[in-house]
Amino acid sequence: MRPLTEHSAFGDGHEVLYLVYSELAGDDPRAISGPLADHLTFLSQLAREGLLVTGGPLETPHGANSGNGIYVLRAASLPAAEAVAARDPLHARGIRVARVHRWNRKKDWSAPPGRESLPS
Repeated sequence: MRPLTEHSAFGDGHEVLYLVYSELAGDDPRAISGPLADHLTFLSQLAREGLLVTGGPLETPHGANSGNGIYVLRAASLPAAEAVAARDPLHARGIRVARVHRWNRKKDWSAPPGRESLPS
């Protein structure tokens, strides 16, 4: 059986997660209004499955909903995380575009990163 997450090159003081930046495909934040309930149902299901770590909407500098959001996933690999994000109703309907990044969440602030993870 394949592990749920990959090993971090930064060492045991890190956990590999995947940051999903979910950005509007257009410029009207109201575009998310119609399918928002489906999006929230999707995220709720991911949380029940243990795949969703955290997430939420992003604001404009003036405190309004920007229409963009972020969430963090547990997945076996970057392609697996991209496949999950592609199922998000906002992405599947072309309202938002997902950019998925491998992220090494620091778990232990006292542990220095492994030598192999440092720039050469």
